[in-house]
Amino acid sequence: MRLTLSIARRVQWLVGRRPASRAHAELVIAARDWAAARFPGRSACLEASLAAFLLTALTGRAVDWCIGCRFSPAESHAWIETGQRPVGEPDTPDRPFHVTIRI
Repeated sequence: MRLTLSIARRVQWLVGRRPASRAHAELVIAARDWAAARFPGRSACLEASLAAFLLTALTGRAVDWCIGCRFSPAESHAWIETGQRPVGEPDTPDRPFHVTIRI
């Protein structure tokens, strides 16, 4: 995990902080979901959010890659954000995730 986080930080540094628009990030999420549906292996939130983060970086834009948790019930999750708002995630105001790592 340390290696993955290190690579993600370097990618973010190389790309710079030219933020992706919400529409661009949603397009990346749609492309990621299309590819994940055809992938024969495992594709959980960590891999899917990292793929969206890297795909956005390859297009010269930046999003925040977030890893977080919530309690009651205990659960961890990973996602991408633009403008401090999750992209492609269901809205759960009653049990929000708390960001523990943001790149």
